[in-house]
Amino acid sequence: MVHFIHLGTQLWSNDWHTYRQPRTRLEVWGQLQMQVFTSARVGEYIQSTCRPGSGRGLYYRDITFAVFRNEDGRAEFAMQVVRDAKNMTFKPDKRPEHSLHEGLQPRPLFCNPILTYLAKFIAKRVFRDYKTMDALLSLEPTGDEMFQLHWDPEVLDLPFFQKDGEIDTANTLSKRVRELGFRSGYELPPTIHDFRAEGLFLINKLYSTAQRMKHGGHTDENTYRDHYAPNNAGTDGQGSYFGDKLRSIVNDRFRSMTLCRNPELWQSLPAEKQHELESSLEFTAIEQELEALSLDTRDHSAVTDRRKDLRAAKRKLIAEELRKSRKLQPSRIPSTKGENHLIGYH
Repeated sequence: MVHFIHLGTQLWSNDWHTYRQPRTRLEVWGQLQMQVFTSARVGEYIQSTCRPGSGRGLYYRDITFAVFRNEDGRAEFAMQVVRDAKNMTFKPDKRPEHSLHEGLQPRPLFCNPILTYLAKFIAKRVFRDYKTMDALLSLEPTGDEMFQLHWDPEVLDLPFFQKDGEIDTANTLSKRVRELGFRSGYELPPTIHDFRAEGLFLINKLYSTAQRMKHGGHTDENTYRDHYAPNNAGTDGQGSYFGDKLRSIVNDRFRSMTLCRNPELWQSLPAEKQHELESSLEFTAIEQELEALSLDTRDHSAVTDRRKDLRAAKRKLIAEELRKSRKLQPSRIPSTKGENHLIGYH
């Protein structure tokens, strides 16, 4: 959970990155929330790289949105999504179904997926019978039943995650999550697969094998053990040996350390490192050739292509040097003084 919180805090509180379209921030987070909370593969809600041009993914028709009276007696929104799981193309009746809800515990607002999606629903006016937030918030369900809020028929066949009518792709999401990970201080950012593996590990601890298999979209009981279970099994051998109260925190913390984070991770080369790179023979050779090509007035595709190749080589040199520098960058335990507090608690 700690990595999800770090990414959310960066995106919604500390981020300096400006997306070309403001809605992208909401879309990225909405996609990541759904991936994390349902332990899905990256290409099961958006178009997989293995299924290019297929349009496969999550559509409004695959989602049921409802309101109910929760354990505290309050009205709460929830939604159920049907996942287009791997190896279930010809078994649509076996596809996993997952519920998402507002939650009962006080957490940062970015942990609430319903809040993320409601903003999108109202902006796009996707409900058949309710068009404003005031109308939705005034709903008071009765009894122990759930009441469905129906979609406008016009949106049923639209992708849930899309841009200009085209379903989003796994490549785009993976790239955006990776970039967010770098900005959050990860030298090797968490991937969608990392979140899936962690989710299945937690589900395995809390639910039966049958429930875990349904949740993960598995048909073979050994898939989890062979491909997702961490090598650190979470067992307290020392506590077991002495008959002490078993501890889980130590193993949990060590597992989270497999993705190391430095809150002060360099986002660009320090001035000294930048100067050293720019003074290197390889870098200066590229600069000199670019300068020579800038004087070439011929309108020739070969000249243009060469410029592109040189600029790409230059970017690669900078990226490689940044990676090397990050590995040697000092990493100190953060001070509790002046630390950034999580935003949006409710």
